[in-house]
Amino acid sequence: MGFTNPLFTGSMFLLILGLASSCNAQLSACKFQAIFQFGDELSDTGNSIQEFSMARHARLPYGQTMNKATGRSSDGLLIIDYFLNFAVAGVTAMSAGELTKFNLLANWSSNSLDVQLKWFDEFLKATCSDKDACSKKIKSSLFVLGEIGSNDYNYAFSRQDKHMSPEEVKKTMVPVVVKAIIEGVQHLISRGAVRIVVPGIFPLGCSPYFQTSFKSSPNNAKDKYGCLKEYNDAIMYHNEQLQKAILKIKGSNPGVHILYGDLYATYIYVLENAQKLGFKETLKACCGSGGGPYNFDWSALCGDKSCTVCSNPNEYVSWDGQHMTQHMHKFISEVLITDLTPKLQCGSSPTGNKEL
Repeated sequence: MGFTNPLFTGSMFLLILGLASSCNAQLSACKFQAIFQFGDELSDTGNSIQEFSMARHARLPYGQTMNKATGRSSDGLLIIDYFLNFAVAGVTAMSAGELTKFNLLANWSSNSLDVQLKWFDEFLKATCSDKDACSKKIKSSLFVLGEIGSNDYNYAFSRQDKHMSPEEVKKTMVPVVVKAIIEGVQHLISRGAVRIVVPGIFPLGCSPYFQTSFKSSPNNAKDKYGCLKEYNDAIMYHNEQLQKAILKIKGSNPGVHILYGDLYATYIYVLENAQKLGFKETLKACCGSGGGPYNFDWSALCGDKSCTVCSNPNEYVSWDGQHMTQHMHKFISEVLITDLTPKLQCGSSPTGNKEL
Protein backbone atom coordinates (compact mmCIF):
# COMPACT_ATOMS: atom_id res chain seq x y z
CA MET A 1 0.00 0.00 0.00
CA GLY A 2 1.34 3.46 -0.88
CA PHE A 3 2.07 6.20 1.62
CA THR A 4 -0.96 8.49 1.85
CA ASN A 5 -0.47 10.82 4.83
CA PRO A 6 -1.52 14.17 3.28
CA LEU A 7 0.66 16.27 5.57
CA PHE A 8 3.75 14.26 4.77
CA THR A 9 3.23 13.97 1.05
CA GLY A 10 2.75 17.74 0.84
CA SER A 11 6.07 18.14 2.62
CA MET A 12 7.94 15.87 0.28
CA PHE A 13 6.56 17.54 -2.81
CA LEU A 14 7.79 20.91 -1.61
CA LEU A 15 11.09 19.37 -0.56
CA ILE A 16 11.85 17.86 -3.96
CA LEU A 17 10.68 20.98 -5.78
CA GLY A 18 12.91 23.09 -3.56
CA LEU A 19 15.95 20.97 -4.28
CA ALA A 20 15.34 21.11 -8.01
CA SER A 21 15.11 24.91 -8.03
CA SER A 22 17.70 25.72 -5.38
CA CYS A 23 20.12 28.43 -6.39
CA ASN A 24 22.34 28.22 -3.33
CA ALA A 25 25.73 27.16 -4.65
CA GLN A 26 27.17 26.25 -1.26
CA LEU A 27 24.44 23.83 -0.23
CA SER A 28 23.78 22.45 -3.72
CA ALA A 29 27.44 21.41 -3.86
CA CYS A 30 26.58 18.80 -1.25
CA LYS A 31 24.29 17.10 -3.80
CA PHE A 32 21.86 15.87 -1.16
CA GLN A 33 19.25 13.50 -2.52
CA ALA A 34 16.73 15.04 -0.12
CA ILE A 35 16.44 17.40 2.83
CA PHE A 36 14.11 16.18 5.55
CA GLN A 37 12.81 18.92 7.86
CA PHE A 38 11.04 18.22 11.15
CA GLY A 39 9.64 21.09 13.20
CA ASP A 40 6.92 23.66 13.82
CA GLU A 41 5.50 26.68 11.98
CA LEU A 42 8.92 28.30 11.67
CA SER A 43 9.65 25.66 9.02
CA ASP A 44 6.14 24.64 7.92
CA THR A 45 5.82 25.35 4.20
CA GLY A 46 2.12 24.55 4.10
CA ASN A 47 1.41 21.25 5.84
CA SER A 48 -0.73 22.66 8.65
CA ILE A 49 -3.37 24.15 6.35
CA GLN A 50 -4.20 20.66 5.12
CA GLU A 51 -5.19 19.95 8.71
CA PHE A 52 -6.53 23.44 9.55
CA SER A 53 -7.82 24.93 6.30
CA MET A 54 -9.28 27.97 8.09
CA ALA A 55 -5.99 28.96 9.71
CA ARG A 56 -4.98 32.62 9.41
CA HIS A 57 -1.83 31.77 7.50
CA ALA A 58 -3.95 30.03 4.84
CA ARG A 59 -5.03 33.40 3.47
CA LEU A 60 -3.63 36.81 2.63
CA PRO A 61 -1.92 38.95 3.82
CA TYR A 62 0.18 35.89 4.71
CA GLY A 63 2.25 35.17 1.62
CA GLN A 64 1.73 38.62 0.12
CA THR A 65 5.38 38.92 -0.94
CA MET A 66 4.83 35.75 -3.00
CA ASN A 67 1.41 37.06 -4.16
CA LYS A 68 -0.18 33.92 -2.72
CA ALA A 69 -0.98 32.48 0.70
CA THR A 70 0.84 29.14 0.90
CA GLY A 71 0.40 28.22 4.55
CA ARG A 72 3.72 29.72 5.60
CA SER A 73 3.59 31.85 8.77
CA SER A 74 5.27 34.82 7.09
CA ASP A 75 4.82 37.29 4.27
CA GLY A 76 6.87 34.98 2.05
CA LEU A 77 9.53 32.29 2.25
CA LEU A 78 11.02 30.59 5.33
CA ILE A 79 14.54 29.50 6.28
CA ILE A 80 13.99 25.96 4.97
CA ASP A 81 12.98 27.33 1.55
CA TYR A 82 16.46 28.75 1.20
CA PHE A 83 18.09 25.55 2.44
CA LEU A 84 16.92 23.48 0.01
CA ASN A 85 9.57 19.05 5.27
CA PHE A 86 7.48 17.04 7.97
CA ALA A 87 7.10 20.43 9.72
CA VAL A 88 3.62 21.50 10.91
CA ALA A 89 2.51 24.78 12.50
CA GLY A 90 1.89 24.69 16.24
CA VAL A 91 3.91 21.53 16.79
CA THR A 92 5.67 20.84 20.10
CA ALA A 93 8.79 18.87 20.91
CA MET A 94 7.01 17.07 23.74
CA SER A 95 4.24 14.60 23.04
CA ALA A 96 0.65 15.35 24.05
CA GLY A 97 1.10 13.03 27.04
CA GLU A 98 4.17 14.92 28.26
CA LEU A 99 2.38 18.25 27.86
CA THR A 100 -0.50 17.14 30.06
CA LYS A 101 1.97 16.48 32.90
CA PHE A 102 2.53 20.25 32.92
CA ASN A 103 -1.22 20.90 32.61
CA LEU A 104 -0.68 22.11 29.05
CA LEU A 105 -2.67 21.53 25.88
CA ALA A 106 -1.36 21.76 22.32
CA ASN A 107 -4.05 24.12 21.03
CA TRP A 108 -2.87 24.10 17.44
CA SER A 109 -1.70 20.66 16.46
CA SER A 110 -1.30 17.19 17.93
CA ASN A 111 1.44 16.34 15.44
CA SER A 112 4.34 16.52 17.90
CA LEU A 113 7.90 15.58 17.01
CA ASP A 114 7.38 11.89 17.79
CA VAL A 115 4.39 11.84 15.41
CA GLN A 116 6.47 13.41 12.62
CA LEU A 117 9.17 10.78 13.14
CA LYS A 118 6.54 8.06 12.77
CA TRP A 119 5.47 9.64 9.49
CA PHE A 120 9.08 9.45 8.38
CA ASP A 121 9.24 5.74 9.19
CA GLU A 122 6.02 5.15 7.25
CA PHE A 123 7.40 7.11 4.32
CA LEU A 124 10.55 4.97 4.22
CA LYS A 125 8.53 1.75 4.28
CA ALA A 126 6.38 2.96 1.40
CA THR A 127 9.11 4.40 -0.83
CA CYS A 128 12.22 2.24 -0.39
CA SER A 129 12.47 -0.73 -2.73
CA ASP A 130 14.79 -2.59 -0.36
CA LYS A 131 17.01 -2.06 2.68
CA ASP A 132 20.10 -1.11 0.66
CA ALA A 133 18.19 1.47 -1.40
CA CYS A 134 16.75 2.94 1.79
CA SER A 135 20.17 3.11 3.42
CA LYS A 136 21.67 4.87 0.40
CA LYS A 137 18.83 7.42 0.34
CA ILE A 138 19.19 8.22 4.04
CA LYS A 139 22.98 8.51 3.92
CA SER A 140 22.78 10.95 1.00
CA SER A 141 20.20 13.17 2.71
CA LEU A 142 20.37 16.08 5.13
CA PHE A 143 18.13 16.03 8.21
CA VAL A 144 17.07 19.24 9.95
CA LEU A 145 15.44 18.59 13.31
CA GLY A 146 13.96 21.90 14.40
CA GLU A 147 13.53 24.66 15.21
CA ILE A 148 11.25 22.97 17.72
CA GLY A 149 10.47 23.56 21.38
CA SER A 150 9.36 27.18 21.24
CA ASN A 151 5.69 26.20 21.26
CA ASP A 152 6.24 24.07 24.37
CA TYR A 153 7.55 27.16 26.16
CA ASN A 154 4.87 29.43 24.67
CA TYR A 155 2.20 27.17 26.14
CA ALA A 156 3.95 27.14 29.51
CA PHE A 157 4.45 30.90 29.74
CA SER A 158 0.84 31.47 28.65
CA ARG A 159 -0.81 28.70 30.69
CA GLN A 160 -4.32 29.85 31.57
CA ASP A 161 -4.58 28.58 35.15
CA LYS A 162 -1.15 29.90 36.16
CA HIS A 163 1.64 31.15 33.94
CA MET A 164 4.88 29.30 34.49
CA SER A 165 7.75 31.64 35.32
CA PRO A 166 11.01 31.54 33.35
CA GLU A 167 12.72 29.93 36.35
CA GLU A 168 10.03 27.24 36.59
CA VAL A 169 10.41 26.51 32.90
CA LYS A 170 14.19 26.20 33.23
CA LYS A 171 13.95 23.80 36.14
CA THR A 172 11.07 21.59 35.04
CA MET A 173 10.43 21.87 31.29
CA VAL A 174 13.78 22.42 29.62
CA PRO A 175 15.15 18.97 30.55
CA VAL A 176 12.04 17.30 29.12
CA VAL A 177 12.02 19.33 25.89
CA VAL A 178 15.74 18.77 25.29
CA LYS A 179 15.32 15.06 25.98
CA ALA A 180 12.53 14.86 23.37
CA ILE A 181 14.71 16.58 20.77
CA ILE A 182 17.71 14.34 21.46
CA GLU A 183 15.50 11.26 21.27
CA GLY A 184 14.50 12.52 17.83
CA VAL A 185 18.17 12.76 16.85
CA GLN A 186 18.76 9.22 18.13
CA HIS A 187 15.77 8.02 16.12
CA LEU A 188 17.23 9.45 12.91
CA ILE A 189 20.66 7.98 13.65
CA SER A 190 19.06 4.57 14.21
CA ARG A 191 17.56 4.87 10.73
CA GLY A 192 20.97 5.60 9.21
CA ALA A 193 21.14 9.42 9.12
CA VAL A 194 24.73 10.70 9.01
CA ARG A 195 24.20 14.47 8.62
CA ILE A 196 21.84 16.17 11.07
CA VAL A 197 21.36 19.85 11.87
CA VAL A 198 19.67 20.68 15.18
CA PRO A 199 18.76 24.40 15.48
CA GLY A 200 18.27 26.12 18.80
CA ILE A 201 15.44 28.54 19.58
CA PHE A 202 15.16 32.24 18.75
CA PRO A 203 15.02 34.84 21.57
CA LEU A 204 11.27 34.70 22.16
CA GLY A 205 11.45 37.65 24.55
CA CYS A 206 12.10 39.95 21.59
CA SER A 207 8.82 39.16 19.82
CA PRO A 208 5.95 41.67 19.88
CA TYR A 209 3.76 38.84 21.22
CA PHE A 210 5.91 38.39 24.33
CA GLN A 211 6.47 42.13 24.75
CA THR A 212 2.72 42.74 24.79
CA SER A 213 1.58 39.63 26.67
CA PHE A 214 4.04 39.88 29.55
CA LYS A 215 4.50 43.64 29.93
CA SER A 216 2.92 43.52 33.42
CA SER A 217 4.82 40.39 34.46
CA PRO A 218 7.32 40.62 37.34
CA ASN A 219 9.80 39.18 34.84
CA ASN A 220 9.54 42.13 32.44
CA ALA A 221 13.01 43.65 32.81
CA LYS A 222 14.47 44.63 29.43
CA ASP A 223 17.92 44.02 28.00
CA LYS A 224 19.85 46.49 25.85
CA TYR A 225 17.88 45.45 22.76
CA GLY A 226 14.54 46.13 24.41
CA CYS A 227 13.78 42.41 24.81
CA LEU A 228 12.40 40.66 27.91
CA LYS A 229 15.54 39.53 29.69
CA GLU A 230 14.29 36.70 31.92
CA TYR A 231 12.28 35.03 29.16
CA ASN A 232 15.31 35.15 26.89
CA ASP A 233 17.47 33.79 29.70
CA ALA A 234 15.19 30.74 29.80
CA ILE A 235 15.61 30.27 26.04
CA MET A 236 19.38 30.66 26.31
CA TYR A 237 19.35 28.00 29.01
CA HIS A 238 17.44 25.68 26.67
CA ASN A 239 19.98 26.31 23.92
CA GLU A 240 22.91 25.68 26.26
CA GLN A 241 21.44 22.39 27.48
CA LEU A 242 20.67 21.35 23.91
CA GLN A 243 24.27 22.00 22.84
CA LYS A 244 25.59 19.96 25.77
CA ALA A 245 23.28 17.09 24.83
CA ILE A 246 24.41 17.29 21.19
CA LEU A 247 28.07 17.08 22.24
CA LYS A 248 27.28 14.01 24.31
CA ILE A 249 25.46 12.18 21.51
CA LYS A 250 28.23 13.14 19.05
CA GLY A 251 30.73 11.49 21.36
CA SER A 252 28.88 8.19 21.15
CA ASN A 253 28.32 8.48 17.38
CA PRO A 254 31.69 9.48 15.86
CA GLY A 255 30.55 8.55 12.34
CA VAL A 256 27.68 11.05 12.33
CA HIS A 257 27.90 14.81 11.68
CA ILE A 258 25.51 16.48 14.16
CA LEU A 259 25.57 20.28 13.99
CA TYR A 260 23.95 22.91 16.17
CA GLY A 261 22.28 25.81 14.33
CA ASP A 262 22.62 28.96 16.41
CA LEU A 263 19.41 30.82 15.61
CA TYR A 264 19.60 32.83 18.83
CA ALA A 265 23.00 34.40 18.11
CA THR A 266 22.02 35.13 14.51
CA TYR A 267 18.85 36.91 15.64
CA ILE A 268 20.82 39.00 18.15
CA TYR A 269 23.32 39.88 15.43
CA VAL A 270 20.43 41.34 13.42
CA LEU A 271 19.33 43.45 16.39
CA GLU A 272 22.88 44.74 16.82
CA ASN A 273 23.28 45.55 13.12
CA ALA A 274 19.69 46.33 12.15
CA GLN A 275 20.34 49.60 10.35
CA LYS A 276 23.24 48.20 8.35
CA LEU A 277 21.11 45.21 7.32
CA GLY A 278 18.14 47.35 6.29
CA PHE A 279 15.82 46.64 9.23
CA LYS A 280 14.07 49.76 10.53
CA GLU A 281 11.74 47.96 12.97
CA THR A 282 13.13 45.21 15.20
CA LEU A 283 10.39 44.95 17.84
CA LYS A 284 7.26 45.99 15.94
CA ALA A 285 4.99 43.72 13.89
CA CYS A 286 4.52 44.56 10.21
CA CYS A 287 1.05 43.02 10.14
CA GLY A 288 -1.07 43.66 13.21
CA SER A 289 -3.14 46.12 15.17
CA GLY A 290 -2.86 48.37 18.18
CA GLY A 291 -0.05 50.54 16.91
CA GLY A 292 2.42 51.65 19.55
CA PRO A 293 5.90 50.16 19.86
CA TYR A 294 4.80 46.58 19.08
CA ASN A 295 1.64 46.76 16.91
CA PHE A 296 0.31 43.54 18.41
CA ASP A 297 -3.11 42.91 19.93
CA TRP A 298 -4.57 39.48 20.68
CA SER A 299 -8.08 40.76 19.93
CA ALA A 300 -7.16 41.63 16.33
CA LEU A 301 -4.40 39.48 14.88
CA CYS A 302 -2.83 39.64 11.44
CA GLY A 303 -5.46 38.66 8.89
CA ASP A 304 -8.36 40.26 10.75
CA LYS A 305 -10.21 43.05 8.95
CA SER A 306 -9.11 45.68 11.45
CA CYS A 307 -5.42 44.90 10.94
CA THR A 308 -3.04 46.90 8.83
CA VAL A 309 0.04 45.75 6.92
CA CYS A 310 3.21 47.81 6.67
CA SER A 311 4.22 49.11 3.26
CA ASN A 312 7.59 47.31 3.22
CA PRO A 313 7.93 44.03 5.17
CA ASN A 314 11.64 43.94 4.28
CA GLU A 315 12.20 46.69 6.85
CA TYR A 316 10.70 44.58 9.66
CA VAL A 317 12.07 41.65 11.65
CA SER A 318 8.61 40.51 12.78
CA TRP A 319 5.82 39.76 10.34
CA ASP A 320 2.79 39.21 12.60
CA GLY A 321 4.17 39.61 16.11
CA GLN A 322 4.94 35.91 16.46
CA HIS A 323 6.71 34.97 13.23
CA MET A 324 9.42 36.58 11.12
CA THR A 325 9.34 38.27 7.74
CA GLN A 326 10.74 36.69 4.60
CA HIS A 327 13.65 39.16 4.71
CA MET A 328 14.59 37.97 8.20
CA HIS A 329 14.25 34.31 7.20
CA LYS A 330 16.47 34.91 4.18
CA PHE A 331 19.23 36.60 6.17
CA ILE A 332 19.26 33.88 8.83
CA SER A 333 19.34 31.14 6.18
CA GLU A 334 22.35 32.77 4.51
CA VAL A 335 24.23 32.91 7.82
CA LEU A 336 23.39 29.30 8.68
CA ILE A 337 24.29 27.95 5.25
CA THR A 338 27.62 29.79 5.28
CA ASP A 339 28.40 28.53 8.78
CA LEU A 340 27.17 24.95 8.55
CA THR A 341 27.91 23.80 4.99
CA PRO A 342 31.69 23.38 5.47
CA LYS A 343 31.06 21.50 8.72
CA LEU A 344 28.83 18.99 6.92
CA GLN A 345 31.97 17.74 5.12
CA CYS A 346 30.03 16.97 1.98
CA GLY A 347 33.13 15.84 0.10
CA SER A 348 33.69 12.90 2.41
CA SER A 349 31.72 10.10 3.96
CA PRO A 350 31.47 10.05 7.78
CA THR A 351 34.37 7.59 7.85
CA GLY A 352 36.55 9.91 5.78
CA ASN A 353 36.26 8.08 2.45
CA LYS A 354 35.34 9.99 -0.67
CA GLU A 355 31.67 9.73 -1.51
CA LEU A 356 30.52 8.42 -4.83
